[in-house]
Amino acid sequence: MPEDYQAILSDLGVDTSNPPADNTNAGNTDATNVSNEGSSTATPEVNNGDNNASTQSTEATKSAEPLVIEPSDEQKKQNEAFASLRTENSRYKKFLQQIMKGANYQGSEQDFMKALEEESYKRQAQSSQVSPELLKRMDALENQNSALIESQNRQTFMANLQGLQETFKLTDKDIKEFVDLAVREHIDLTAPGTNFVTLYQGLFFNKLKDKMIEEARQEWIAQNSKANNAANPDGKSGKKDPEPTNVNTMAEFNSLLQSMPINNK
Repeated sequence: MPEDYQAILSDLGVDTSNPPADNTNAGNTDATNVSNEGSSTATPEVNNGDNNASTQSTEATKSAEPLVIEPSDEQKKQNEAFASLRTENSRYKKFLQQIMKGANYQGSEQDFMKALEEESYKRQAQSSQVSPELLKRMDALENQNSALIESQNRQTFMANLQGLQETFKLTDKDIKEFVDLAVREHIDLTAPGTNFVTLYQGLFFNKLKDKMIEEARQEWIAQNSKANNAANPDGKSGKKDPEPTNVNTMAEFNSLLQSMPINNK
């Protein structure tokens, strides 16, 4: 199972906006543009002499022009995010330079920021009556703890997806559909105690019901076929296919799940 899934829900900050729009027609559009360009280039010319030379020169210029491909919605979002980040970085850089200029500081930006950090620890130490070194150590431990929690959350998230996939024998496409729908419905998949199996049953009740009923039906047919073949060497059987199981409530659905072969192994 690929370990992407919205970049682990944007590194567990979730949001991820809406899933990227379907751009399956983009390729067809580009192909149509190429086809149209090719057909216009291939149009026969009747003029002779200078007119032919002029037309050939124009066609050569057209064929030399690069094909412009519009970026996808996802690429546009990424470009906008990078542009915004560059703008913010430029703004903070100018702000820092103004502070350095006001403080008449002649060193590098890195040294100035380190000096500001040291001064901040000294002032915090005075107000809290502890040493600056202890404050630094406490901050370092807090950062390590945050990184550990994030790593554990990522592992839990992927383990939940893996368990869901194995329970219902889902494809990677099914898993992506589940994650995308949860994001659109503003469901926090990283919340502690989230039961992915129960959540999937609720979000994809009808789809999962039809799949389970068909699997149960095929299992019933296979088991009865073995029994009938053992009782009748010629393989003939007078039994009909079972009537379809009606599932209209979550209780009936859970009862069907419990009767599935996957739960009886």
